[in-house]
Amino acid sequence: NIRGAKGSTVVITVVRGTAAPTPISIVRDVINIPAVEPKVLRTPNGATVGYLRLAEFSEIAGDQFHAALQKVIDAKTTRIVLDLRDNPGGYLTTALRIASEFIGDGVVYIEEDKAGVRTETRAQGGGLATSATIRLVVLVNKGSASASEILAGALQDRGRATLIGETTFGKGVVQTFMDLSDGSGLKLTIAKWLTPNGRWIQTTGLTPDRAVPAAAAGSTDDPVLAAALSLLE
Repeated sequence: NIRGAKGSTVVITVVRGTAAPTPISIVRDVINIPAVEPKVLRTPNGATVGYLRLAEFSEIAGDQFHAALQKVIDAKTTRIVLDLRDNPGGYLTTALRIASEFIGDGVVYIEEDKAGVRTETRAQGGGLATSATIRLVVLVNKGSASASEILAGALQDRGRATLIGETTFGKGVVQTFMDLSDGSGLKLTIAKWLTPNGRWIQTTGLTPDRAVPAAAAGSTDDPVLAAALSLLE
């Protein structure tokens, strides 16, 4: 097993051609892969746009997103594109934190248990981009799932962002993972989540405000991003 505790050692055997196998010792460590890719783009008329691509909702993504968004705000940019395409989700707490950067107060999502009891989760407050003067467009596609849909659904329902792209994946359930004594595990569905307006998007996904199909395979064009930049003129 290559994975293990930080600081522990794993021995990997490498085979090259017909030479004898070579054992290589590697000390395990935590690999931090940046979850946020920030860029500065421009609209067709030259207006500055802060572009933030979020790859996943990891434990560190909230801090990384906050830092990237702070740079956008410091640059006095009032147009933002948040790219959630092909983001499979991750930590619900991270989705809440990022949603709270744009939603000052009110419901972000709702959990409903098997008895039909609903629990609202509200914005945390103190977000960097809650002002209505900051225009926001969110890019989504069929690979945007789970926590991506929680974030996009909240921004759409609260009227905080325009969604552009394709219908999202459609995962509207809350799941937990249980470790079993034999080393295996069990993933359990414990609740379903709803958007602030009470929509359950299981299997149906979120419908974008403006449907724009992705470019054909192999194309370097990005019609979805182009549509977002045009909208932010």
